[in-house]
Amino acid sequence: MNRGRRSYQFSSTFAWHNPAEFFSKLLELDVDREYLQNSVNNVSSDALLHDLKPSLNMLFRMCLTHARTTPYDDIKRANALTTFTALTLSVLGKNLSGWEIMEVMAGGVHQSDEFFTVCIRHQVLQLALTFMCGVTQLSPGAYFLRRDLFPSIIIFIKSPDTQRYTFEAILLLAILANFHKSDAAKLNPYLQRIRDTRDEDLMRKICWASNFALDAAIKTYQQISDDSVSPTLSKTLGSMIASWRPDRALASTQVDPPRELFKNHSRLPPPPCTLLSLSSYLLTHAGSTASLRSTAYANLSLNILLLLAEDDKIMSVLSKSSTSNIRLCRQRLPPLPIPKSGRAPTCALLDCCILWLRHNLQKQLDAHAYTICIWICHRVIWYLQRERIRLDYEWIELWISIIGLLKFLTTKLDSLTTTGGVERLVRETVLLLDLCLFGTETYLPTPQSIHEFVVRRQTSLLNSLGTNAEQKLSEAGTRTAKEAMGIVAREIEVNGLQAGRPSHEIEPL
Repeated sequence: MNRGRRSYQFSSTFAWHNPAEFFSKLLELDVDREYLQNSVNNVSSDALLHDLKPSLNMLFRMCLTHARTTPYDDIKRANALTTFTALTLSVLGKNLSGWEIMEVMAGGVHQSDEFFTVCIRHQVLQLALTFMCGVTQLSPGAYFLRRDLFPSIIIFIKSPDTQRYTFEAILLLAILANFHKSDAAKLNPYLQRIRDTRDEDLMRKICWASNFALDAAIKTYQQISDDSVSPTLSKTLGSMIASWRPDRALASTQVDPPRELFKNHSRLPPPPCTLLSLSSYLLTHAGSTASLRSTAYANLSLNILLLLAEDDKIMSVLSKSSTSNIRLCRQRLPPLPIPKSGRAPTCALLDCCILWLRHNLQKQLDAHAYTICIWICHRVIWYLQRERIRLDYEWIELWISIIGLLKFLTTKLDSLTTTGGVERLVRETVLLLDLCLFGTETYLPTPQSIHEFVVRRQTSLLNSLGTNAEQKLSEAGTRTAKEAMGIVAREIEVNGLQAGRPSHEIEPL
């Protein structure tokens, strides 16, 4: 377990007559965490459940005993927690079932009640996080519901001595509240306690810690590539060096940062502004890699943005002019236009949708995520129309992205690899354009912006009409222009040029 001149070697057998004395001396030594984890990782799951089970049961039990009874400033207490955390990580990494985890850690289901009732501070907070994330929705997680840890977590958040760990405590509370949330929400005490709390100081600390974590994730992206609007010497030099890549040598166009930079990085303004800023980075780089993690974060961001768009009170705040500077991702080409000062945060919300629509069109299309993105745009524009808010925004960027999506779907439909939902995506996108066309004077700020939208939409419609007409003429085998115009006229007379009645009177679901 520990290595060095004054250490004991980890072994599959424990040859001692007095376990309490042995562990008391053992835990005085520094823990070689990496060696301990590797030793357990190299053991099979079957060995953990049989040959090593008595030894591991004793080791877990003695670590908990020292963590609970040893004085706070005693090194044995810290080493016990470190050992327990390392062992827990390795055991949970074996993908064992719920009862198997209890067999290895507690000795069996009947002994697990006593085993899972320890409550200590920071390292135990990390242990609780590791455990709940590892067991996900399996039965051992229920032990954290049988004992109400809500008051302890709240004290952890509000105490000046432990406020540096506020985010970890909030994360644990969120994970506990989500345990079997979908099928047994009424049995989860943490959900009820969160609903009933009226502690403003607690809410303020939660917002601060969450905002700090979001801002740290944004800075991780910006450390990879400086995408600030104002150019700097380091940024210019970096772009010049990047242009020397073999595939970019002597290129006359602006350098697009390589996607590989962002494959392993999916890590103060007001919280809503920070959330929009981080969403822009997540949505921009979701398609840079086939990572399920980056796709999951993008889907989470889209669902959060949809919740914002569906809340009238939030939309009322976001639609007002703001002095907060919301820095959006500009790390992939073509970048968004430089935002005007004082614009409403709703503009940043639409910009996030544009970034998703623009940078994630690929053969393996996530049709459901694109549908959510279209819903966000639909709900925002519906709200602007209802409240008659003329939003000063670069609307042409949104029209180009939406029509580009339709063009991609019509030209690449046969080669797409999806889980389904393309037909629904097309339908929702067409309905969005239909909504946008109705009442343009209620949300577009100038006659020029109305003209741009109408021209852009009609051009797309005529291109579509031209494709369909070409197919009809080819099938009919026309020889003269008069015959061709007759066929087109009859097609328009039968099918028309307009879509169905707009659903602007009904709030989008």
